[in-house]
Amino acid sequence: MRRSLILPALALGLAVNVTHSHAAAPKQETSVVYTAPQTAGSWASMGLPAITVSANRAAGPASRLLVHLPDFLRKGGKADYALAPDGANAWKTSEDGRVVSFTLQSENSAVFKMDGATSSQHIELPVFRF
Repeated sequence: MRRSLILPALALGLAVNVTHSHAAAPKQETSVVYTAPQTAGSWASMGLPAITVSANRAAGPASRLLVHLPDFLRKGGKADYALAPDGANAWKTSEDGRVVSFTLQSENSAVFKMDGATSSQHIELPVFRF
């Protein structure tokens, strides 16, 4: 019945506004928040030596990620950092003029960032769990 009304309306150049009764409901994205212990493991990128992440058992603001860097990421800095929560699925610390962060993108992918005292001292490394 609707089709027979639409065709004459189109022939006359009238605007037709058709609504679908079976319109798809908008998808609601659920965000997963991972705890520090769920983040523990070895994380590497493109065959480079792995970043080792371990965690304490505390929950909430007291949780910490303990990050051990391989030699190629040390570059005059220290090898171990304790990162505190910085939002959902993100941990961060600021020590000795360096800002180090680790942000989970999914269960098996993350981004490791380290910023030094100057803008030229920056690394952003996508890493994957193996």
